[in-house]
Amino acid sequence: LLFDPLQPTLPPLWYAAPHRNSTSVFVAGFRFRAPHLGGPSRMSRPTHVLVLAVSLGLCVVSLLNSHNSSSSRTVMMPTPATAETASPSASQKNARPCPDVSKLRETCLDPEGPQPYILMTLGRSGSGSTWQVIGNLTGYETPSNEYTGSGPAKSEKFFQKNGGADNDRWLLRYLCSKQLTFPEAGVVGFKWKPFDTIFSPSALAAFRRIASLKRPEIKVVRSRRNLLDVAISKYKHSIYEGKVAAAHCMKGDSRCIEKGIKASTGLELPTDTLLDTLREYGTLENKVDELLKKMKIPHLQVTYERLYYNGDDTSEWRKIFKFLGVGPANAKDLTRRHLEGAMEHVATSIPMQNVTLKNFDAVSKILKGTEFEELLH
Repeated sequence: LLFDPLQPTLPPLWYAAPHRNSTSVFVAGFRFRAPHLGGPSRMSRPTHVLVLAVSLGLCVVSLLNSHNSSSSRTVMMPTPATAETASPSASQKNARPCPDVSKLRETCLDPEGPQPYILMTLGRSGSGSTWQVIGNLTGYETPSNEYTGSGPAKSEKFFQKNGGADNDRWLLRYLCSKQLTFPEAGVVGFKWKPFDTIFSPSALAAFRRIASLKRPEIKVVRSRRNLLDVAISKYKHSIYEGKVAAAHCMKGDSRCIEKGIKASTGLELPTDTLLDTLREYGTLENKVDELLKKMKIPHLQVTYERLYYNGDDTSEWRKIFKFLGVGPANAKDLTRRHLEGAMEHVATSIPMQNVTLKNFDAVSKILKGTEFEELLH
């Protein structure tokens, strides 16, 4: 049985099957039967010779085609250049150049597109305003989304839905879609609140992916706030449930601002579980920092206090823009007025704890002599 060896899955164009003292020749599906030379003949010798000649001709054509196909698939190794071969031929000049490997994408993320980043901070730590400033001073603000969950229950549900020890698709899928949706932005990304789910298998898979990427890097801006102030803010919003104090007040909304400031005055913070709460927050925050370092995640540590209560010093913000590689990184290009102009939210918290807390003395008494004494101000 003869057939084209390079097309084994297709019916052969022809083949010859010897049978006793005759030969059956199949050409393009048609059957011709010819006796062997010298045997009993049912057709004239010229006809017999003609059929065999056609068969032989088809065989030769098939072999030549096979040889040409095989030659075209052969990978030729380059020979050292000599004086005779140094000059490129016309075909070489017109040949399509190989792509620059250094410019090939590792993932769907576009190295020339908006810088992908993650803003990682606990709730009630100024992430809304921080997101606005970073977006507006690098191009324009994109929608803020707490993609992995705004609370522990939602975060657990998210990572259950996107589970798997090797599942980093949820991260790349989201960031790539943001690049496509906002191609003119300076940065795109999401806010990641670090609950215990940050140590789940699919979260760790995402971190491994982040650590391995180079073009582009996915960068993490890691912001921390005074944990006592976090606890105070959480308590304030939990007791009012948005009825008196909104989560955020916009510029010009004097009624919201007035209510927010009023709600931030004379609070009585529960003290029976305060130490346990602060230890829980502190342990989680420290573990997150250790995780970022251990997994070699490209990240920058900043603090809420240096971002928002540092007077005219904008160095903490300039660190962020320099780290992201976009935005005003020079002191002369970034003033406190620029920052305030980039914010749409207005702060309603009061920086003095003895004004915010009606029971400040009781809180101080509990924290003094502990690792949290330094949180008092």
